[in-house]
Amino acid sequence: MRLKWLLTLSMATVGAWASPLQAELCEAYFNLDAGYRRDSLSTVINSTTLNDEITTQNQLKVKDLTLFQLGCKGQLLLCDAFVRGEAYWGWAGNGIYHKATRISSNYTKLNTKTHLHNGRTKDFTLLAGYYFSLCGLLDLAPVGGWSYQSQEFKIKKVQINNFSRDSLQGAQYSNYWQGPCVGVDARLDLCGFRMRGGYTYHWATWHAKWILKDQYEMSFSESGKSSSAHGQVVHLNVLMPIFPCVEAGVGFKWQKWRAQSGKGKIVLPVAGHQKKNSKVKHSCWDSYVVSLDLGIIF
Repeated sequence: MRLKWLLTLSMATVGAWASPLQAELCEAYFNLDAGYRRDSLSTVINSTTLNDEITTQNQLKVKDLTLFQLGCKGQLLLCDAFVRGEAYWGWAGNGIYHKATRISSNYTKLNTKTHLHNGRTKDFTLLAGYYFSLCGLLDLAPVGGWSYQSQEFKIKKVQINNFSRDSLQGAQYSNYWQGPCVGVDARLDLCGFRMRGGYTYHWATWHAKWILKDQYEMSFSESGKSSSAHGQVVHLNVLMPIFPCVEAGVGFKWQKWRAQSGKGKIVLPVAGHQKKNSKVKHSCWDSYVVSLDLGIIF
């Protein structure tokens, strides 16, 4: 009888403080973002013969690329441990693609310039971390996880050595970066504002492909890859409450990615599907985003 009374009292005591404690220790938020994004890309590829002699050098650039980006991010916090993820999709509205080809055997140069359209970008990140409090105001958290980023564009209104070719169906460029990352997150609540930011360093593999089909002597398929790629990402969001459990604010994100010492190949259909080995000297991608955020706190 006494044991039954003790169990009843213990369960009542636990029930009295478990609910508010759970509310304090567990928190989640979900944000929707929409913003303006600007990207630039460049790649240098040396095509080689069987005896490793450089025959051509291709310099590819994508600049002034403007995109509309839409996405979401969320975080689940339990005590001071958390998991957060984000997913973004971008649509290109304008951009310029330029390719300069230098042939070392006869010192000729071929310039290709075009406008980009139907561009698509994808960004996915999943991280886990643990917050440590500093001075009661600022919290820092080491984080680690995985990320994937990709870009794909089609081209139109091509000019080759100042001669226009208006219809180039199937011409496109695509590349993606993926790999693990580590970094630090920070959070600060001050004067009614919630500030969330962070930095991550990425080790990545890079894959790229350029395709120009059904254009007779101009057709080619070119691909490259590198396991020696890395990136840096910085983000900052400043939010303020507008309704109970609802907040709004602005965000900023900057990315810088580099790939080196890659390998590739070029396939020329008009030459009996002749294949040439190539070396990727380097590939670069820079991006920044300014967004408006709307979030819900659970």
